Amino acid sequence: MRFECILEAPTAAAQKVDEPALTYLNKGQLYGISLQDRTHSEEYFSTTLRITFHEDSHRKGASTYWNFWLNQQENPRTARAVELDKAGSIGVIAAESRLFDRVTFQWQGRRGAKVMIRFNCLSTDFSRIKGVKGIPLRIHLDTCQAVIERCYARVKLFRDKGAERKNKDDQRHMDKMWEKHKAKHALNNSTQSHQQQYAEFNMTFAPVQPVTGFIEYTMTGDDCDPDEPTAVDELGLNSPIATTFPRKRSAENSEALSPNKRQFSPTSLSSGINASFTSGAVELVGVDPTYVPMPRKNKAVLAIYVKVMGQAVYRAVYLDRLAVDDLVSKLTQKLEIQANSDIEVIRRTKKGLTVRVDDNVISQLEDEQDMEIECSFAPDTGALTIYLNY
Repeated sequence: MRFECILEAPTAAAQKVDEPALTYLNKGQLYGISLQDRTHSEEYFSTTLRITFHEDSHRKGASTYWNFWLNQQENPRTARAVELDKAGSIGVIAAESRLFDRVTFQWQGRRGAKVMIRFNCLSTDFSRIKGVKGIPLRIHLDTCQAVIERCYARVKLFRDKGAERKNKDDQRHMDKMWEKHKAKHALNNSTQSHQQQYAEFNMTFAPVQPVTGFIEYTMTGDDCDPDEPTAVDELGLNSPIATTFPRKRSAENSEALSPNKRQFSPTSLSSGINASFTSGAVELVGVDPTYVPMPRKNKAVLAIYVKVMGQAVYRAVYLDRLAVDDLVSKLTQKLEIQANSDIEVIRRTKKGLTVRVDDNVISQLEDEQDMEIECSFAPDTGALTIYLNY
């Protein structure tokens, strides 16, 4: 590759050596991407940075996924999945962001450039189902010279500080695997030294790198072109001069996002009466094809699953803020607890430690953390203590 492109974020642990490097990022956080011309030319280059899907199967359905994402935004016409911070960028000229999923800028080869980029989507934003595994994404760079040089970095985007939590979880997972590896050798009376065992273990996994290097992208016959116009542009979502926005969900979109959902036939939707499922087993009367669900005004920043000690079923609790008072409010509402203002929240760890819960503890919670809850009332004062066991 003529151009060296570096994402200023460490690679993830627990990834195999034969896979492209994976990097965890936080939604809304600025990250630096540096570009260098190895020939130090005086030429000026035009680079387009785009957030897209890593898997080819997802790129082929990009229009469906992005249409779904845009419909969840407060203002789909002005929503941006990626933004360039001009004030923090260096060596960048003529930067523009006319399309929601990409930014274009120019830079000089001799000086190089560093762009500060913010991503406004999550890897889990492309499905209606809560708790699903996020879709792997990639940052894709196209730099124009005599030919277009393409490269990418594989990423996953998380909520507030989720990238740091996921890196810690991966490292703990690696440590456990290493302990199991040592125990296996001990049972087999292995003659290998500690260093030899560790070297053997590390041959399977790629070492963590302080920064992420972009990988050259070369298309094969089965690949979907990442800049294929039909991927997104055919719906008008990427058109800066579009006068209308396709808010209505089509049967094709519903199929791609939820393959187990039943579908309406196009003729039934267009008629608006006696609409029936394609299975023919159920009929609906008076379907309005122009109906558009209203987006939720408040979107949760964290989901946890709780159950009272002794019960078998967990309940989902969604926090609007990473604050202990919001946790208390949501728990008392969900569990229908009547309590005064004197409420204390205590965490009991698996090691038997008791920790007073404050906003910092809440901010370190993993998304979809499960926990058991106990409540203790003080008869004399009416004070309530909530114990979180996880």
